[in-house]
Amino acid sequence: MDNTAYQLGVSCECCGAEQSIPISEKRGWKIFQCTLCGLFFVCPQPTSQQLANVYKKAAGYFATAESDLSETSPDASLQCHKLLVSTGIKPGRLLDVGCSTGHLIYHLQKWGWQVAGVEINADAADIAKKHNLDVRVGELAEGQYQKGLFDVIFMGDVIEHVKGPRQLLMLSHDLLRENGLLYINTPNAKSGFATASLLLSKLWGFPWPHSEAPYHLYEFSPHALSQLLSSTGYDIVYLRRAGSRSFFYMIGATGFFDELKASMKQAGKYKLNMKLLGKIPTLMLMSCILLPFHIFGGIYDKLSHSGSKIHLIARKVSRPSPTRNFSC
Repeated sequence: MDNTAYQLGVSCECCGAEQSIPISEKRGWKIFQCTLCGLFFVCPQPTSQQLANVYKKAAGYFATAESDLSETSPDASLQCHKLLVSTGIKPGRLLDVGCSTGHLIYHLQKWGWQVAGVEINADAADIAKKHNLDVRVGELAEGQYQKGLFDVIFMGDVIEHVKGPRQLLMLSHDLLRENGLLYINTPNAKSGFATASLLLSKLWGFPWPHSEAPYHLYEFSPHALSQLLSSTGYDIVYLRRAGSRSFFYMIGATGFFDELKASMKQAGKYKLNMKLLGKIPTLMLMSCILLPFHIFGGIYDKLSHSGSKIHLIARKVSRPSPTRNFSC
């Protein structure tokens, strides 16, 4: 991979720099890294139609979602509730951006939260609506909710998917009450496995296993995400790097098995089929290549108290900086 700094003519979403380094290519999409803050991003970005094709059920997106929310585990919701309360906030109005089927907010109601959600996938949103949840289909948009309405806005595995993270954070800033909280979970681009496997991309052109391009348009490090939040009017009150991805997830994230995964999910649940037999040699090869990086990543994360996910809570404190244009 050529590590020459490129002038893309676009501003980094986090720091505004215009020089980037190409570091990988995934599923035909080029991934760059900002030379100043380290943000990873896809450029050029997919069109709206291309994204619509990526997120449709026929492509396997949400094909295995649980349709009965009463059967889902409340553990994540309870953990979310306890963490928010530990910051001193009382249960109030909470908006889940990218709420999927609404499983998080479905359980949060039990602890006194007044909940609402926004979800881009209509099939997933329908499941939420069937459980009497106030979920709207589409992206979070200006004028969709009253300004200052929410005490908390939650984004779980969302910010890496959107075309304009800065714009999303500024819109959320308007929707939060004074001193309201923004709670973000997103993959950690500086985890042990992400950092180690990046060498495969830079040195040998292997698709970066950490990236989920074009599903993920951005990959954040704690530093880059913190910088973005600071410039959009937030003060970080909690930041933790934790968690791990399974080895089988990492194999699937290489992009070599997308058709196989989609075919295995057609029945609504993962189900083995004959296509798996033809992929066994490739599965074995990928396992041999990635296993050393997986082991190293686990050891690195344990020693450095890191992990595969960034868990961050920020408080609304000021007016954000002017919007920068990011146009790939």
